[in-house]
Amino acid sequence: MKKRPRVKIARSFAFDSTLYKVVEGPGGQGVSISSLERGRPVRIPLEGEGRIAGNIRVVLLPESRRIELHIALAAKPSADDLYFAPRAFARSSVLFSSPQM
Repeated sequence: MKKRPRVKIARSFAFDSTLYKVVEGPGGQGVSISSLERGRPVRIPLEGEGRIAGNIRVVLLPESRRIELHIALAAKPSADDLYFAPRAFARSSVLFSSPQM
């Protein structure tokens, strides 16, 4: 007897640099992402401030009612490192999160 099918809930989605815009407002920094309705972007306010560029991943955390923004940055190895990771794996994530709703 086969296993019953399961539904995998998608809790994150990715955007390239053409689908979002970094906005500054009186409440601080935020990200405006494109929505399914033309001309009606969704603004996500952020708690922290930093440089946001390249591809981003929006992670939904329904338990804590938060949204996290993951950004990939190129890692720069120092001269003291004994092991240098291959260029394809030399990536690290920086995390920004939205205020609790």
